[in-house]
Amino acid sequence: MPVKQEHPFRPFLPKDATAMIIGHAPAYELCTQGSADLKEGDIAFYYGMNNDYFWNALKAVFEPDEPRWPRTRRHCEAFLREHNLAMADLLKSFVRKGKSSSQSKLVSLEYDPWLYLFLSLKPHKIKILYFMGQYTFELFMKGFKEHKINYHLEAGERTAKSFNLTLQKGKGPRNYRCYILQTASQRINRNLDEIINEYKESFADMIEPIPL
Repeated sequence: MPVKQEHPFRPFLPKDATAMIIGHAPAYELCTQGSADLKEGDIAFYYGMNNDYFWNALKAVFEPDEPRWPRTRRHCEAFLREHNLAMADLLKSFVRKGKSSSQSKLVSLEYDPWLYLFLSLKPHKIKILYFMGQYTFELFMKGFKEHKINYHLEAGERTAKSFNLTLQKGKGPRNYRCYILQTASQRINRNLDEIINEYKESFADMIEPIPL
């Protein structure tokens, strides 16, 4: 039975963040009003399901000598602060058909206007955007019309894994280096080592920053 769900988390924005990881919506279990649907090992935070490789992969990229991945929301937030990473999702609410986390089961999508306002107008230090999957990126692009933001995408790079994006609203342009990451759920046919290798390449600018 379709059920309307509200996004359960506020954007996580460390004051010194230089990059933002952007998704579209959490898993069904994370969007219910309480912890009854969470299992042992799940974390009530972004990408907190135990069947998601996300935090394992990110920890292996940024802290390869410390193999333990974050076990609580507080650990996740401390990790993000340490590495100047912000985190947000595109959607404020949505109707989900069943309990599946599949993007095809989400309808009646309502964008969170905060993200577009923040990226196009608000002062911040973020220069790099990481999109969790092609679907999230395409959804992000569709939101520009609704929020009346002009943009320029580097020619010929629409389906590439990295590209340059310029947003124009207000006094001046905002320039971002963008990467499209593969989702890290164990439901997809990829192992952790493959995901880690891809993330190492995509997050190289964060580990060894280069001028943007």
